This record gives sequence, structure tokens and C-alpha cells, in this order.
Amino acid sequence: MSRQKSEEGKAEAPQAPPRTPEEKMREARSALGRILLSALFGVLAGALSFLTVTGDLLYKNPAGTARGVFLLLTFILLQVPLDRHLRIAPTSKKEWASIGFLTFTLWFLTWSALVMGSAR
Repeated sequence: MSRQKSEEGKAEAPQAPPRTPEEKMREARSALGRILLSALFGVLAGALSFLTVTGDLLYKNPAGTARGVFLLLTFILLQVPLDRHLRIAPTSKKEWASIGFLTFTLWFLTWSALVMGSAR
């Protein structure tokens, strides 16, 4: 009985209209495009970091590592206008964070794999 009284006093929140299959497909393609672009940029940034910093790592120059991180940040920021141009721009901060994290992860894995492979 008390449960019915508490539910009657609450105002119902407006519900969003259901999405059409076309809208769902558009969102899925946009998300896939963002993921693929972030992955590509992460691998490119890792390879470029390796190519520009290899000599500095051999001579233990700390400026080389900073240059690699600068390349990573540049590739993350390059995605902003490209995403907007391709009409796959993220809409929330969470999506931007996931793009940055994916780019960073693939940059780190690529650079680490290339450095370890060249050490043999």
C-alpha cells in the first residue's frame, strides 16, 4: 500500500522517441569510423615516433622521448578536424576520452613493439 502511494507522487520522466533502424546504422557507422581512425592514427604516431627517436634512445637522450609524446598529442589533436570533416565527430566527453585512450594505447604498443624488435 505504501508503495502505491510513493509511485503516485512521482512525475514521469519524458521518454525519447524510439530510434529508427537508419539512425542506429548511422550511429554504428560513425562509431566504427571513429575507432578505425583512432587505431590508424595511433599506429602511425607510434611508427613515426620510432623513426624519429631511434637514435636518441640509443644515446639515452631524454629529448627524444618528449618528441615521441609530442607526436602522440599532435596525432590526437589532428583527429578533431578530420572527424568533423568526415562527419563522425564525437558528441560527448566520454567519446573524446575513448578516442584519446585508444590512440595512446596503440601508439604505446606500436612504439614498444618496434623498439623491442630493433633491440635484437
